[in-house]
Amino acid sequence: MTATGCSIAEWDARASGVGDFAVLDVRDPVEFERGHIPGATSLPRRRIEFRIAELVPDRATPIGIYGDADARAALAADTLASLGYGCVHWLDGGLPAWRAAGRAVASGSNVPSKRFGEQVQHERAVPAIDAGTLSRWQAEGRRIAVCDVRTPQEHVQACIPQAESVPSFDIALHAADLAEGADTVVLHCAGRTRSIIATQSLREMGIDHVVALENGTMGWALAGLALEHGSRGARRPPSAKSRAFAERKSAALALGAGVRRIDANALAALLAGTGVNRYVFDVRGVSEFESGHIEGSIALPGGQAVQRADDFMPVRSAPIVLVDEDEARANLTGTWLRRMGFPEVAVLAGGLRAWRASGRPLAAGRGRGGALHAGRTAATAPLSVEDCLAWRQTHADGLVLDVDTSRSFGRGHLPGAQWLPRGWLELRIGALAPSTGRWLLLTCASGLQAPLAAAALRRMGYERVACLAGGTRAWAAAGHALATAELGPQDDELLAPYERGEQAMRDYIDWEKLLAQPSAAQEPPVPPSVDSTERQR
Repeated sequence: MTATGCSIAEWDARASGVGDFAVLDVRDPVEFERGHIPGATSLPRRRIEFRIAELVPDRATPIGIYGDADARAALAADTLASLGYGCVHWLDGGLPAWRAAGRAVASGSNVPSKRFGEQVQHERAVPAIDAGTLSRWQAEGRRIAVCDVRTPQEHVQACIPQAESVPSFDIALHAADLAEGADTVVLHCAGRTRSIIATQSLREMGIDHVVALENGTMGWALAGLALEHGSRGARRPPSAKSRAFAERKSAALALGAGVRRIDANALAALLAGTGVNRYVFDVRGVSEFESGHIEGSIALPGGQAVQRADDFMPVRSAPIVLVDEDEARANLTGTWLRRMGFPEVAVLAGGLRAWRASGRPLAAGRGRGGALHAGRTAATAPLSVEDCLAWRQTHADGLVLDVDTSRSFGRGHLPGAQWLPRGWLELRIGALAPSTGRWLLLTCASGLQAPLAAAALRRMGYERVACLAGGTRAWAAAGHALATAELGPQDDELLAPYERGEQAMRDYIDWEKLLAQPSAAQEPPVPPSVDSTERQR
């Protein structure tokens, strides 16, 4: 199979002529944040083999690839074609050509979800309080419950003092208990979207004394208030009464939103089918997923599914099935996805309880499959740590290249290694190794990226290429030292606003609030980011 380039006119014809058209941006995340084609899904080149099967299961789906004015899009399209995707086209001239043609360009990450959140805030008048008000209430000893609806990992990193971790739509399971135990329930996230959606969910379930903390942990920090770090304040399990309340109320909301229910037999048939796009998301917490899940489902807690829809569902017309232990969290996730415009959303009737009752098994673990290879890995087996030591002694003038992310390289790499990210490999190898006869040793953190990079170099004519089995993790586990480095900001690692400093947080909040304005419907305002001139390319 081959991939071809296309003009903007040809791109338009393909996009308008089919229902299932996936648009993938193969540049680095910071490049995507600076500007991208509206509706595109960010899929950096280095992630293609690892994510494409879950993003676009049907290999006959028309896929549009674009990058900048360099060759990355064509290389990515070639990768997809080699993996069996038979209708792949890349945009000639990439995003610069799109801009030059006067087409709309969106800026930021997860823009559709964040714009939707702001529209909900504006249209539903979701109540909120600022950081100063919450701090005063806490000092006065008011009977309030502060709940953090972000992921457990985010909660541990930094949260509002006295907050309990109630991630995602778990908040619905606790709704009745919270209503009985507090005069006011305050929900927070890092910024705005997740707390807006969670607060409105509880309001529609009949909890009227709930408010969002405006601007979340960022707003708290900007108000000069101290965040709590290392908190393990998870709320106790919800009562049976509260769970039953959540099931009843969420079912009514899902029915009103047009969320369907399918049984275990129908879901099993959907998962067994081939040549069809479908998304099956397990909306429980990741730890619950790891303890037992339906084979073929993807761990995606409901709040994350709403906030990051474009990261996981590039084919919007594909059927979506949501799985929970019972149905409450799936019902709420489905309700909001339907309101976001996804046409075909269903929940597994009876949840995992019904699946188990049907006699079907569950799988344990994270459930992530390996990379799609299609014969594109290196012809020679990766070297063990001992063999790599021997290789370095034999080839003292050999070049060691770390093809992982800048963050991974900075945290630890083989002594003497140089960083050459896999997404830029073919475009930059000539500057480091002009001769295809150079001895090369490729590494990465996990041992998964290096074999793919080695295969790419072999196709370019580099014959003396080896890679480290198990990556730098195996190297360190064998007792060998790793070197560290400070590369500075790079385009392959997108930092959250609160990791960029106070001004970045202020700019981000201002940007997010502007998304609900009519002028932002086609081309949102530019988000704050480290300026491209400050980044090493």
